[in-house]
Amino acid sequence: MPSGGWYAPTGPAGPYPYGPRGSGPGLGTGAFVLVMCMTLATLVLAHLAGHDLGVLMLEVGSTTVDASQIRATDPALTQRLGTWLLLGLVASLAGTGGWVAAIVAVNRRSARPLAITALVVGVLAPVLGIATMIAAAAPFLSQIPQ
Repeated sequence: MPSGGWYAPTGPAGPYPYGPRGSGPGLGTGAFVLVMCMTLATLVLAHLAGHDLGVLMLEVGSTTVDASQIRATDPALTQRLGTWLLLGLVASLAGTGGWVAAIVAVNRRSARPLAITALVVGVLAPVLGIATMIAAAAPFLSQIPQ
């Protein structure tokens, strides 16, 4: 026994202990579909939220809105706005799950081109969502008196 209490390897290493790297296309395809659907849902919900946010700022007459001003506005508007934002959060979280699945799919080489596309779309989705929300609120912002 060599000093240190361990045995030196005597031959070549055995086979790679993990499963095959080229798994089926299901994971990559599923990640792509999930990311694309959740990106579309997030964009639609961001547009709806931006519209209602623009209406809220127009009713208040300012781009800075505090809680006392929100209580004085139409409760149906604030409830709708909260619903759009909550659903947008759920869609974003589900899209993040699809993004993580796309990372795993790229690593496993499962429908790799689709998984890479899902990664790129998943990175761009938040930027597109914010831009969509601002674009939906912009017509109302121009009507607020200075």
